[in-house]
Amino acid sequence: MATPHPPTRQYSDDKIWLSWCPKPGDDLEPCKGRKHSDPDDDLYSTFVRQEKDFWQCLKFEGGFLYFVALNH
Repeated sequence: MATPHPPTRQYSDDKIWLSWCPKPGDDLEPCKGRKHSDPDDDLYSTFVRQEKDFWQCLKFEGGFLYFVALNH
């Protein structure tokens, strides 16, 4: 179940994967320009489900529901 993401929450995987727009890195593609339909990069009001290397993030913002799932 996805639950709200407070800044103090601990995860069993690296928080680099917890992002609406990943920063450039060895394993990640660089972030392209933000589009009008993209969610704000801020994790405020983001719900997170994380199990080992599987992440799900949900956010309701500006009348839109955003969802991303990642398995690395």
